[in-house]
Amino acid sequence: MDAHKTQDPWEGVAAMLRQFAGVSGDLSRSFGTRYEMHHTAARAIMELMEADRRGTPLTAGQLGARLDLTPASVTALVDRLLAAGHVRREVDPTDRRRVLLVVEPAAVHLGQEFFQPLAADLAGVMAGYDDAELALIEGFLRASTEVVRTHLTRSTQAADPPGGTASQRSARPGRA
Repeated sequence: MDAHKTQDPWEGVAAMLRQFAGVSGDLSRSFGTRYEMHHTAARAIMELMEADRRGTPLTAGQLGARLDLTPASVTALVDRLLAAGHVRREVDPTDRRRVLLVVEPAAVHLGQEFFQPLAADLAGVMAGYDDAELALIEGFLRASTEVVRTHLTRSTQAADPPGGTASQRSARPGRA
């Protein structure tokens, strides 16, 4: 029997999802380290690049929600990203009251430089599957991602962590 396979296919898939989640976190930290950015700034740039790729730029509030940051923390983060030349603010052309965060071409270049070799390697892996198999894998990953998001939302709403949520901690008197 292959040393990497378990007898229970459910456990094998669950184990691989846990491993994938772990290496994904390691990847964002590595991206930040390579370009001398704090891990949170690297995650922010990755979120903004993905939003840009989908054609749905984020507001500072949306970015803060994705990164679980307090309003003050996201403001400081955006200020650092602006000062470093990684992002710019643009008025939303469909709602002039909203301000969107747009990744600057130089930051996109950093992302491409770091992630294109990975994308090429993943394309090589995907080449081993036919279109029907890839559609099945995509459906599984999409559904799994939604389950994790739902669980995260539920667990965040159901029980506050010690000290409360990030927003609750920042709202307490005497907190800077």
